[in-house]
Parts: sequence; C-alpha cells; structure tokens
Amino acid sequence: MIADVWRQLLRTDPHAYRARVLFFARTDWHALREHRVSLSLEEFLLHLEALFQPEGLGAGDRFEMSLWWGEEQPHYTLHVRGQDGMRRPESVGNVGAVHRRAVSRWVRDTTRRRHMAPWQVHVGAPPPYRPPQELLDACLAEFPDSRVTSLSVQRFEGVHAPGFSVEPGARIEASLEALDGGTIQVFLGEWTEEDSSRLEEWAQVARSGYAQGA
Repeated sequence: MIADVWRQLLRTDPHAYRARVLFFARTDWHALREHRVSLSLEEFLLHLEALFQPEGLGAGDRFEMSLWWGEEQPHYTLHVRGQDGMRRPESVGNVGAVHRRAVSRWVRDTTRRRHMAPWQVHVGAPPPYRPPQELLDACLAEFPDSRVTSLSVQRFEGVHAPGFSVEPGARIEASLEALDGGTIQVFLGEWTEEDSSRLEEWAQVARSGYAQGA
C-alpha cells in the first residue's frame, strides 16, 4: 500500500511527491531508500524531475555528484549547490549504483536545458588505494568526453604528537573537464614517502601522454 502511495503521487502530483520525499529524508531514510531502489529507470527519472523542479533551479545553481569507488561499480550521491554556495535540501543518496549512468546523463541534460552553472563531480576511493593510473583511466571511461586538465602530486610532512601521528607522504589529485564545461575532481589517494618519487615520475609521464591525447 505504501509503495502504491509513492507511485501514485509520482505520476499525478509531483509537488506532493517532492514534499513526501523531503519529509522521509528527514524522518525515515531507510523507507526512502527502499522506495528509490525499487523504481524502474523511467520512474527514477520522474523522481529526479519531481525532486529537482524547474522553478527551484536556475542560473548560478549547479548539480554536484560524488562517486565513491569502493566497489566495481561506484556508489553515488547527488545534490544541488545554490549560487549562494549553500547546499539545497534536495538530494539523492544511499542508493548504491542504481541507474548511475542514467542519472549522470540526466544531470548533464538538465544543466543544459535549465541554463545552470556547469556540473561538478567529486571522485574518491577508500584505502587500500588503487593504482592512480587505474582509477584515472576508470574516470575517463566513465566520462568519455572529458580530458585531464591537471595532475598533481603534493608531498606533505609527517606530524608526530602525543596520541596522533601522520607519516610523511604524497597526495595525488587530478582534474578533468568535459566538453560541456562540467568538471571532475579525482582524489587518487595518499601514498607513503617511499612511493612519492616513483609517483612523481609517473605523473610527469602521464601529463605528457594526456596532453598529447587531448
């Protein structure tokens, strides 16, 4: 019966449906998750249209996605950041990889149709980290119209204090840009000091290769 209520509102009253989603997001996210993962692709796209309604979005607002690549298929979240820099209450999360690529296409199409600010994606992965080349190539496959615009290896000093210790090492990050202006920020992991020199050499060669392929 509850599932029937969700679907009836989705089809007949997007405003009431949106209000219900926001209410359950605050009070019972487990039930909201169960509803979302049960939706067909067509229904999920209707869900996005109802949640992110045109009158609430416009120039200066942008979609932000996060991809957490802890599994073979990355899990994602989606929200909107307003032109004031604040996150809006509407969001999609706790759905794993459900309809991920269709959601990504919807974000790009909607950004263009509503003349919004360029979309952004933030990519990360938990330790143990994958080889940087492997994760970066996976991101390029996920966004095939993108190109690498920066690749940095930032060394950091160790910190040792009572009850707290950080070994010296290096943090690797990359930036990609898609043809429509969207950007992808990729965290490629934190590595030990022993790995730093090898990864700096890799980054130098990789930058040259990506520049030639641009």
